Amino acid sequence: MLRVVTRLTADSREISNTKFKNEITAALQEIYPVDKCGIFTQSLMELGAVVCMPNGTPRCTECPLQSLCSACAAGTQPAYPVKKKKAQRRIEEKTVLLMIHAGRLALQKRAGSGLLGGMWELPNLSGKADTAQIQKWLEKCGITDCRIQKGSPVCHIFTHIEWHMDSYLIECGKAAPDSDFTWITEQALEKEYALPTAFKKVYTQNRPL
Repeated sequence: MLRVVTRLTADSREISNTKFKNEITAALQEIYPVDKCGIFTQSLMELGAVVCMPNGTPRCTECPLQSLCSACAAGTQPAYPVKKKKAQRRIEEKTVLLMIHAGRLALQKRAGSGLLGGMWELPNLSGKADTAQIQKWLEKCGITDCRIQKGSPVCHIFTHIEWHMDSYLIECGKAAPDSDFTWITEQALEKEYALPTAFKKVYTQNRPL
């Protein structure tokens, strides 16, 4: 119904706007035939579904309101109704590490706030890190004598963000006992630790254990 009205009047306001919807409703109520409101509403809805169609070319030559339609006169029917543009998802690049030491996988807790706040995750670095950068980061974490192997890239889409993740499988020779990581078995991962889908994808596609 909103599509029909916006084309008739060439109204370029965004149709999800509450004020706009209220104004259209009030305007229609003024012209509703007495005792035939339901029929009038149904007629507009059918006109929008069959003639003033949302997809493809509207069938203007069959429309009983063609002579009154501003959009038809201007040839701008496809421009209406005006819909709010969806915000483009922000892309974030990450380097995710599947670190194995003594048959156990390293996990860490995310910060308590923000996306996936407080959940378990695979250790990761912001951006695309190369082997040398990863090695340096591992040493800062007390992880040495490592063998680093490139894994498969993984993409995960949230509502407003895309994570583009490079992955690396790392066999850790030595790990400091007081590191910030929690080292778990594959069985524990399946039964005791809820890994978010994004990291579960990385683990599944590069299953190290």
